[in-house]
Amino acid sequence: MPELKSLSAKAWGVSMLLLLATVFASTSWASGFGAEMESHGQVELLLFGEQQLQVAGRTYEVSPATQVEIGGSYGAFTLLQPGMKVYLRFVQYADGRREVLEIRQLPSGTRLEES
Repeated sequence: MPELKSLSAKAWGVSMLLLLATVFASTSWASGFGAEMESHGQVELLLFGEQQLQVAGRTYEVSPATQVEIGGSYGAFTLLQPGMKVYLRFVQYADGRREVLEIRQLPSGTRLEES
């Protein structure tokens, strides 16, 4: 019977490995690991339907998990407005996509450096 238990444990282990591989493949990681980066600039364009924004000429994707802070309080992506100065923390993927992790409104008097 010990051999039967050992076989069962192996089958369970292989099943778990396949399950984890399936979950891994279905996440955004499937397109490659990205580098976490930071930027800042003025919001130029908001595409709420596409969950995207444009800052300093670059397009960023926003997800429901993106943390948004407006005026020092928790906010929503839909509360952002063109012209707001923002800090962005995002992941840059090898395929060029930029997925925003955090958007924080900067005080209106903040001077932004030209890139």
